[in-house]
Amino acid sequence: MATPRIQYARTSDGLSVAYCVEGQGSDLLWVSPPPFCHVKLDWDSFFAHIFPPLAANNRLLWFDWPGTGLSDRDSFDFSMGAMTRVIETVVARAGLEKFAVASLLGGVPIILTYAA
Repeated sequence: MATPRIQYARTSDGLSVAYCVEGQGSDLLWVSPPPFCHVKLDWDSFFAHIFPPLAANNRLLWFDWPGTGLSDRDSFDFSMGAMTRVIETVVARAGLEKFAVASLLGGVPIILTYAA
């Protein structure tokens, strides 16, 4: 599988968020625990044993939190409200409507708040 194309979404407060979409099938959103994410390195190394197999059967979406990876490096609000707005922005930009979510560690409370 080729390296996915890095795309960008802009939040309502003007931050640029890097994200990737790869694969075909049911939509699956992966939420990394902040600040441990880098869309390119996650695909190529850190989650290389997870992301390509997930993308083989799903349309996988993952992103960098603002202040990390390839997203804007300006100061970022790490409140729960700000983080759920980032997810809303990326999900809308990628066109996801009905989708499953996956996360681990510190990403779990964020995705549960988003889902609620």
